[in-house]
Amino acid sequence: MKLAPPPLAIGPDDGFDNTDFFEYKEFGKRLANVVGAFDSATVIVLDGSWGSGKTTFTQQWAGLLRRRGHAVVQFDAFAHDYQDNAFVALAGEVCALSQHEDTEGLEKFKTPFLKAVAAVTKTHLDRYSPAGLGRRFLRAAAAVTKILPSLATRTVVDLVTQGALPSAVISKLAEAIESANTSQIEKHIAKAHEGARTVDEFRKRLSTLAIELVKRSPSAKTKPSEETIRKLVFVIDELDRCRPTFALSLLERVKHLFSVDGICFVLVVHLPELAKMVEKEYGVTSGQRYLEKFYSLRVTLPVVREHYMNHVRYLSYLIKNMNVRMDDAETLVNLAKALPALTGTYGLSLRTFEHVMRNVALICLAPNRLHYRFLPLIAGLCVMRVVDQELYEKARTGRLRMNEAMRFLRFDEWHKNTVGSVEWFEKTWIYATAKDEQLNTEDRRSIEKENWRNTRSDMSRSDMITTTCEYIDDLWQPEPA
Repeated sequence: MKLAPPPLAIGPDDGFDNTDFFEYKEFGKRLANVVGAFDSATVIVLDGSWGSGKTTFTQQWAGLLRRRGHAVVQFDAFAHDYQDNAFVALAGEVCALSQHEDTEGLEKFKTPFLKAVAAVTKTHLDRYSPAGLGRRFLRAAAAVTKILPSLATRTVVDLVTQGALPSAVISKLAEAIESANTSQIEKHIAKAHEGARTVDEFRKRLSTLAIELVKRSPSAKTKPSEETIRKLVFVIDELDRCRPTFALSLLERVKHLFSVDGICFVLVVHLPELAKMVEKEYGVTSGQRYLEKFYSLRVTLPVVREHYMNHVRYLSYLIKNMNVRMDDAETLVNLAKALPALTGTYGLSLRTFEHVMRNVALICLAPNRLHYRFLPLIAGLCVMRVVDQELYEKARTGRLRMNEAMRFLRFDEWHKNTVGSVEWFEKTWIYATAKDEQLNTEDRRSIEKENWRNTRSDMSRSDMITTTCEYIDDLWQPEPA
């Protein structure tokens, strides 16, 4: 058994073939159409919560783009988070792509690009955007003129020396200060101009190399229509998991240095998390509004209206690839119906659903599985343990009340395909959590009279929940023979 499923096997050109569990293929086609519709520099944000399947989608989508003749760079920002220089990290990906493409005739475009990269790095523009350099220069110039206004320099020197120097010496000292002042400002101006020229050269070389890379892309399997513009597409994932300084530096490089015709950036993020970084680092009141200047278009994965069916498909994949084994086929069928129904009511992300399944998989290793198996309690408590830890703490310490359990389990919201399972689940939970007087009602007396043949002879009704929690929490497994 495995604690996690292996990653989906998605080849570089596979697209959505054989792995489109969540039916995002049509959305992927439409998004690819958007990329190929604009000839200007484009930055698109693919916004979605953590664990919603964005990374899997972009891996599939990258294959679709390659089939359409685009050149694609898949950049895991978190994997490069250890680096200090975001500019070099991005430029390095362009060079790496050029190594994999047809190199015939490409050197004459790659060499000038590498020289331009070196020039930008040498002038330290990798640390400051052009806009940042301008702001620093203006602040420096303002400070100089505020402290030593050119028309009052002599007066300032006279005041500082308090008349201790002869008038002729004061005049010469004032002239020297003004001359040094002017020289320093001129140096700042010259440096700013040099930086601007370096950036322009870099962007020119980048655009040229991008065009050549697209021309030589070997993965184009279909001829694009005349309306489609082939591009170099950067897919930057995990940006919101990086160090704030690296993530924001990466954004600035994309905006100020890599924004050229023929290149499209797709930033795969959870935008609210990135906005929090901005607010903390820059002290702005609305990180969301600040980020709007960095992208042209924000898109989200299609709304999943049927979480149940998504979770049914994913559960089948998890059971197979995590090698989860049940005692009998009927148990597995009931689990396949009920667990997605419960997790679907909460709209759990796929990653959270995996955490639930890890708990289920571990309890399946418990000893005496045939002697003690309350699937309704196992499924419900495994979800509760992930979704509501405070309520689960009540369950494991014997303080969970029936009305609290019913509110959490939401039986009235379960999918229509679970009619038989939901009745069984509800009866089991009522039997395990109700007090004696709560069972002694006209509509519940039949529950107590049922043959609870799976109940251990030495276990009271009140121990069913706490014992199941023990099986989950204690990683209960048989001793080796």
